[in-house]
Amino acid sequence: MLRSALLIGGCERSGTTMLADFISKTEDVVVTPESHFFINIYEQYGIGPWDFNTKKDVVAYLSNDFRFSLWGIDIVKLAEQKPVNSLQDIITVCVNEYSVKTVGKECSLWLDHTPHNIRKLSYWENIATGNFELAAIHIVRDGRGVYNSVRKLDWGPNLASTTALWWENNVLLSAMSLSRSSVKTMEIRYEDFLINPEHVLKSVCEKFSICYTKEMIFGGGFKKPSYTLHQHELVGKKASSERSYNWKSELSKDQVDVFERCAGDVLIALGYKLSKYSKRRRYNPIFLSADLFWDAILRKVKWSYNLRRRKRS
Repeated sequence: MLRSALLIGGCERSGTTMLADFISKTEDVVVTPESHFFINIYEQYGIGPWDFNTKKDVVAYLSNDFRFSLWGIDIVKLAEQKPVNSLQDIITVCVNEYSVKTVGKECSLWLDHTPHNIRKLSYWENIATGNFELAAIHIVRDGRGVYNSVRKLDWGPNLASTTALWWENNVLLSAMSLSRSSVKTMEIRYEDFLINPEHVLKSVCEKFSICYTKEMIFGGGFKKPSYTLHQHELVGKKASSERSYNWKSELSKDQVDVFERCAGDVLIALGYKLSKYSKRRRYNPIFLSADLFWDAILRKVKWSYNLRRRKRS
């Protein structure tokens, strides 16, 4: 039965799913697909308890939510069998059901790797109150690595400048959220994990009282939904330090320079070194405005493709 939740969050493409995949290779732990819809329900319907009509609306919302469909749970049937009169009820019932379906039993620890978890930590504190114990991990990745990863996908920003602003905003919001939180938290560097996964995993297990196993360093604890296989192709594979700095060989000098001119101060504040050819002049605001306009068009094109792919799934 669900007793505690460990939320893993950070800027998208920072390794939240990868980390959850490794940690979940132990007893009494279940890792679910991302759960954006829980926060959406909180914002739209509150925590509850709900009246009959609100409960009906929440069930209908989940029934039509694409991300929830990746959990493979029939929420209409579940709502008829078990009480779902509040958001806490919904979370407990859905996590327990997914746990039985994938692990074979109800696990006491739930790992959630939705990237926005840290930015929405205050919401989660309100949701968890009196229902389950809450803890959180913030995973930080070099923004240049994030850009090199997200630019290859069918969602997210496309240009060095716009990705730099997006990454910087995510990192700063997460830092502010952590500074105001009262839950047990931990910060991990993506690069440190890839270089020495055993040390990081042991630190995580000690911090959050999780049973460490030797199998953890091989990963493979998360059953990836077919829809996200293309973007999580490295999840389930052994950590490799070579992946830490792929951006150095895959990004052009101009792309790195633009990123550093837009977000160099945050990179430095986080302890990352700037490239030797960085000009360190702020990016021209006229160019940035043009980039934001062009990026918005590219995002619409990507989103149209993404919607078609969802319909085919």
